Amino acid sequence: MAVHPETSGTRTVWRALAWLVAGFTVAGTVFALVVSPVSSLDDVLPASIPIFFAVLGVLIIVRQPR
Repeated sequence: MAVHPETSGTRTVWRALAWLVAGFTVAGTVFALVVSPVSSLDDVLPASIPIFFAVLGVLIIVRQPR
């Protein structure tokens, strides 16, 4: 099955955008935990939920065949 150049380029853009959004999500979450005045170990689990969904979204976009 041949892949059209437009489709291949579009997939690359979407993959890059997904990784960019996931990176900003991770960086923002880590930054929020670091600068929080009352940051404790109890805050880590709820803060990891956005990271989980960001990585899951990236995996779906990267592994989607079309």
